[in-house]
Amino acid sequence: MVVGNLSDCMDKKYKEDNRPIDEIILELTKEYNFPIIKVPYFGHDVSDFYVLPIGITSEINTKTNKFKITESPVS
Repeated sequence: MVVGNLSDCMDKKYKEDNRPIDEIILELTKEYNFPIIKVPYFGHDVSDFYVLPIGITSEINTKTNKFKITESPVS
């Protein structure tokens, strides 16, 4: 799972549970076994951002904490 920048991410319905998004993601995915990496250079309110097209092939290296796009989407 790749998580980008999430600006002003607040729970408007349950304001009393205004935990950091990282904590919420970890709680919701605790029963799964896949890598999660936070990539700050894409997402909301990022001035010099990367575009991650739907359908790309990528690699996440959990030993080096690297995320790499390996192939463009098939058209």
